[in-house]
Amino acid sequence: MGVQLCCTAAGLQPHHRTGAPRTCSFYTGKTSATRYIASMIPTLIGHQQQQAHVLRLLHQNRLPHALLLCGTRGIGKHLFATHLTASLLTHTPATEEMPGLFGDALPPAPPATTFHIDWQAQQPHLLLEGAHPDVLTISRPVDDKGKVKADIPVDSIRALEGFLGLKPAMGNAKVVIIDAADDLNPAAANALLKNLEEPTPNTTLLLIAHAPNRLLPTIRSRCQRLLFAPLSPQEIQAVLALHATSTPVPAEITDLLSSPGAIFAWQQKPEQWQFLQNCLTAWQHPTSPAACLHLTQNLEKVGHESLASFTRQLLGLFEQVVMHTIKKQAGAQQPIAALDAFLLRLRQYAADVTTLHLDARQVFLHSMLEWQELRKA
Repeated sequence: MGVQLCCTAAGLQPHHRTGAPRTCSFYTGKTSATRYIASMIPTLIGHQQQQAHVLRLLHQNRLPHALLLCGTRGIGKHLFATHLTASLLTHTPATEEMPGLFGDALPPAPPATTFHIDWQAQQPHLLLEGAHPDVLTISRPVDDKGKVKADIPVDSIRALEGFLGLKPAMGNAKVVIIDAADDLNPAAANALLKNLEEPTPNTTLLLIAHAPNRLLPTIRSRCQRLLFAPLSPQEIQAVLALHATSTPVPAEITDLLSSPGAIFAWQQKPEQWQFLQNCLTAWQHPTSPAACLHLTQNLEKVGHESLASFTRQLLGLFEQVVMHTIKKQAGAQQPIAALDAFLLRLRQYAADVTTLHLDARQVFLHSMLEWQELRKA
């Protein structure tokens, strides 16, 4: 197994790239632009221990040929990969020690502990514009109708083989970013394994994984893991401020969604964003049956054709609210067995909405009414 680093943490596409275009936010994992303007220079917030770790390895010329960046979706793993890629492209390998004024060897300069990228320099600038010849990004491709496919096919990995056969065009390094590696279909995963087993000189593979356990064990074992924990509430607020979101995000929403990427994704759908805030109010405060029914009636309007999956997503967030309530009441005189039982039922409701094709509105209303009754107890 690869070395693991556990610590607090917080994307860039196409250079050469295969897959769908990404958006202005480096946190959502989705973008609508293929070029970046000067005002969108990526700023990294958090990740101090991860930065220090990879920069120390880079300084010592010991960076592994493959890194697996693991963590929940939307916390900025692609942004971290962007900074690391820029560092790799501009890195000058250490040379022999130079003599000092009196002939003694000068002590080596200590490694940097945070990324310092001059984004106006040639290679980082080309990286941001998606025009760097030594960087390949692979993600889920789009079909003829412009819809993002469900996984990364083997053809995308075969394109990687031609890229690896070329020498670096602008410097000493080439970089491949796979976002996300857990989107690889079985054939693509096996094709990638061959490249991991036979690493190409001067090439670094950065595999981003939201659910690393979905990867083949043989892929995980050939990569060094870099683990990212969710950002702190203060770091999330700093990211939101940096991206100048149109309206302030309540602290309760920040705590619930727990990542900038999740918040940006919800904000891209204003009706669902407002509906989520209404739901959170109903989950956290006493709400009448009439208000629960009104929410349920609006559910179909905002869920549209993906009503079942949208309802399951909401119930998943509902679970987090219930879990938070249970933690708050732990040790209190009021028994929490009923809350524990409701949490188990809520998880089953969320699964049954899609697997058993239950009426999403009925499931949502029933869970809301049941929760309000429990709150009265």
